Amino acid sequence: MLIGIIFILLASVAFGVGPVFAKELINIGYSTWDILLYPKLPIMLVIGIILIIRSVSLKVTKTQLLQLLFICSISNGLTAILLVSSYRYLPIGLATMFHFIYPVVVTVFMAVVYKERITVLKAIAIVIAITGLCLILDLSGNMSYLGVVLALSSGFAYAIYVIANRKSAYKDLPVLIIVFYSSLFNFIPIAVYQIAAGRIFIPSTGWEWLLITGNGLICGLFAFFMLILGIRRIGASNAAIANMFEPMTALIAGVVIFGDSVELRALTGCIMVLLAILLITVRKGSQPDSG
Repeated sequence: MLIGIIFILLASVAFGVGPVFAKELINIGYSTWDILLYPKLPIMLVIGIILIIRSVSLKVTKTQLLQLLFICSISNGLTAILLVSSYRYLPIGLATMFHFIYPVVVTVFMAVVYKERITVLKAIAIVIAITGLCLILDLSGNMSYLGVVLALSSGFAYAIYVIANRKSAYKDLPVLIIVFYSSLFNFIPIAVYQIAAGRIFIPSTGWEWLLITGNGLICGLFAFFMLILGIRRIGASNAAIANMFEPMTALIAGVVIFGDSVELRALTGCIMVLLAILLITVRKGSQPDSG
């Protein structure tokens, strides 16, 4: 159980530093679609090299391929598109708050469909984590119903991705193969769109390639690798709760890298999120979800 929690926390840290790379690329002039597209290249390249060295085949069954196509391109890819789009209508704090409805969606879905028992301790952990998240994030700003719908939809889409990594036909495939196909099926539709729009270009500086590579390998390859390993060890709903460490990482990154100030409210929220993670770690028997 503890190892699984560590995997999810490492994934959260990697996901949490994503805004650092994205912010720098935006400052250079990269669009949302550019940021979603180019980091997939180093991911596929590195995984391809590893698979060739290890003589691992990319062969999967027809069912696994179809599920990978649906889950990775529609669910995972759609998550990023919906969440980034919601930033146009909502402050980032509000959008992130609505996106993090997904731990609740995952927990309820696993209970209703797969009859996974929701313990009192897990329910308390969810409430504490969401309360802490509200304290961490800046929820001030005007409310846009379209933005709310987009952010909530991103949470539901991500919930599908998390559950699929526990219950799909491809759940037992090597993690590198899952991440490779996830990157490929996200890359293809965005590349087609960018080519059709005449927006494809070759990054011109070493700094751009460094940001792209860092974003891809840290926030893409490493983060999803750890996430999938964590889901396999502790289950979908526990992983979803533990992954609420991600906004806390983003907050810390902002302080360390950009010198952002932190209020007592946000620090209190961080402690509450850590408490929630501790609760699911030490709950009776320290057993993973049955699902």
